[in-house]
Amino acid sequence: MHADVSVPARPGTPAHAPSPIPGTPRHRAHGRARMTVRTPGRTSTLRRAATAGGLALAAVASTAALSVGTAQPAEAYPAHWSSTQRAEYERQIEIRNYEVLKAARALKGVKYRYGGTSPSTGFDCSGYVGYVYKKVGKTLPRTSRQMAESVGRISTKSARVGDLVFFYSGGRVYHVAIYAGDGYVWHAPGTGERVKLEKIWTTSVTFGRV
Repeated sequence: MHADVSVPARPGTPAHAPSPIPGTPRHRAHGRARMTVRTPGRTSTLRRAATAGGLALAAVASTAALSVGTAQPAEAYPAHWSSTQRAEYERQIEIRNYEVLKAARALKGVKYRYGGTSPSTGFDCSGYVGYVYKKVGKTLPRTSRQMAESVGRISTKSARVGDLVFFYSGGRVYHVAIYAGDGYVWHAPGTGERVKLEKIWTTSVTFGRV
């Protein structure tokens, strides 16, 4: 899989957004099975945001195929990389994803609006994620499904704070959020709600990395 390990650019101007696929159920209609996530005890500056890297899922999320295909999840980096390359990759991702998490938290309380892409008018799920990533210099497609098709898919054991979490039902992605560690995500939930931190409510998720 392709992974961009460059240091993120300084936050830029807001942009783009997604809108939930018309006709798809709101996320709360998809059950409340809890996914338990534990993190190792290493110290990291990311603890200020949520949790450190090197996550291990106690209850592994389903790896059922998305509408984008049936490939199994890939690791975060190529198997042939040297230990030095892997260490540098981890360092770069930690730096970038920490900025992602800070930007996500700063938008807490912004109201949900279908098709919304701005904090001044409101966000839908992909509008929120797209806006956050734009802040760290990464442009994502407009909808959650398009995002799932465009980013590198990673295994649950490789997931870390700041990565993307895709929720699916019937083989279709219907929601996207930003992983916050310990089984939580930052997201724009749905009509009548606001951007918030919430426990992952289902095992029907996959992880992606920009």
